[in-house]
Amino acid sequence: TKELITVNTPLHLASVSKVLTATAILKLVDNDNIMLDQKVTDWLPSFPYKSTTIRTLLNHRSGLQHYSRFPELLKKGWNRKKIVSNQDILDLIVKHKFKLLTPHDTRFDYCNTNYIILALIIEKVTKLSFREAMSKIIFKPLGMTNTFVLDFDKDKKKVAPSYKGNRVEIGIDYLDKVYGDKNIYSTPRDLLKFDRARYSPS
Repeated sequence: TKELITVNTPLHLASVSKVLTATAILKLVDNDNIMLDQKVTDWLPSFPYKSTTIRTLLNHRSGLQHYSRFPELLKKGWNRKKIVSNQDILDLIVKHKFKLLTPHDTRFDYCNTNYIILALIIEKVTKLSFREAMSKIIFKPLGMTNTFVLDFDKDKKKVAPSYKGNRVEIGIDYLDKVYGDKNIYSTPRDLLKFDRARYSPS
């Protein structure tokens, strides 16, 4: 569109979103709302892996399958035209009980699925949507006025698109309704506010 990017134009943080999700979890830990070594099943009772804790989700030691590979695991019955949500991911895990890639807490494996589940836990604990919870816990207190979690239905055609190195636009796809692992939009100035706050004594 040739619309210029300004200092106030939010851009997709992609996996940097995980840092913000993790911070929200740790704020809830600090406030004694949850415990790091609490079982995921305490908050999501249908979750099939009884040993998984909030800590092992945070540090990628859960052994969970990557949700982007669920179509391969299912082979059939995956509709790529259906927009997938966090709850859909959890429902698939509950229904199919995919074999863990590694036994719980035995190996580091960077996996976006961990942060999908953490976002659902944030919603359970706060009784707010992830979008509202992140705003209340982090964005508003730090004055991050140009930072938000993508509202897929409202924002997908409004946000600045991302591009690959060869200038090919990365479009919105059926996995772009999930959050926690991605889909936070922000600006360098807002991220500086966040970074300074992380080193603050309070």
